[in-house]
Amino acid sequence: MKIKIALFAVVLVLASAVWMAVSRNSAAPFGEKNAARSVVATLVGDKQIVEVNVKEGYQPREIIAKADVPVLLKMKTQGVFDCTSVFSIPSLGERAQLPSTGETVIEIPAQKAGGSVRGVCGMGMYSLVITFT
Repeated sequence: MKIKIALFAVVLVLASAVWMAVSRNSAAPFGEKNAARSVVATLVGDKQIVEVNVKEGYQPREIIAKADVPVLLKMKTQGVFDCTSVFSIPSLGERAQLPSTGETVIEIPAQKAGGSVRGVCGMGMYSLVITFT
């Protein structure tokens, strides 16, 4: 009996891991199956603005921004109760607790050309990258 329970637990863990790997790569926020993977930041005045949808990951995952111009990330949440509600940019010492529903603006200071900034969720499972050109 103990062997059957252990075997069932192993199968359950493996099935969960496969499901998470598949859904992690295909999950799009707010039910959008073809959400953009990469976008170019929009220049508004003296700042660049990017809207990031947060739920089971960050969309877009890749952002292209102009060097030497600050970036405003508008982190939009809608019913978020997973690890993506904690967003951090370790290289900048930035960490934000996002509301389950709402918008949080995070300012990234101007960066040099060729550099990049990576943001991650509270568990390090989901990320986004801003590349400066």
